[in-house]
Amino acid sequence: MLFLAMTACNPSGMNEQALATVDGSEITYRDVNENLGDYAADPAWRTDPAKLNLTLESLVQRRLLAQEARHQDLEKDATFHFAMRRAEELLLIEALQRKLAKKLGKPDPAKVSAYIRRQPWRFADRYRLVLDDGTMRSELDSFTLSPDNSLLAKTEVGKEIVIKGRSWTVVGRVKDPIDPVDARKLAEDEIVQRQVRNSLAALERQRRRQSLVRYRTGWGPAGQ
Repeated sequence: MLFLAMTACNPSGMNEQALATVDGSEITYRDVNENLGDYAADPAWRTDPAKLNLTLESLVQRRLLAQEARHQDLEKDATFHFAMRRAEELLLIEALQRKLAKKLGKPDPAKVSAYIRRQPWRFADRYRLVLDDGTMRSELDSFTLSPDNSLLAKTEVGKEIVIKGRSWTVVGRVKDPIDPVDARKLAEDEIVQRQVRNSLAALERQRRRQSLVRYRTGWGPAGQ
């Protein structure tokens, strides 16, 4: 209903999908929605015309300033060129990751349960340790610990631990288990992310075999 209300009184000749145009270049509802950023999860920003219009106006301003930059031939700027290439490559890889994740779907429930059981210090037996080195205090969340360091979660108050060569005394220890429903969601996401990373590595190896990759002498793997 919001979209219809915002497009009901379009100027003559404007595409009904467009919320604004800048010299004929359309800015659509999809453009606005994709640029909500951190506000995308806030229903107030997604349904409040005033808030959506703030985002729309920021896109108009951005489009106008980009026009001015083109007018000044800044598309030929070396820094812009390399930043554009980097951004394009990263966005394409993100699109590939999304496609792989969608294809994988949700992992097998039994695998999720096993994943959680293998890492109790991150889920059911998660602890937050308050650490003191005599000059400052810090907090260690056992959820962040790797399997090699998981025993740190069992350190009792008053005991000393060493992290990256620095000695700390545990002055507080609070059990903070993750809700089982949230734990399964986290585990599912991590399993899928790991599978996506493995798929990307396999695709990179395949593409490398199919492509001609040459390095200048002294550079690349042989130069390390």
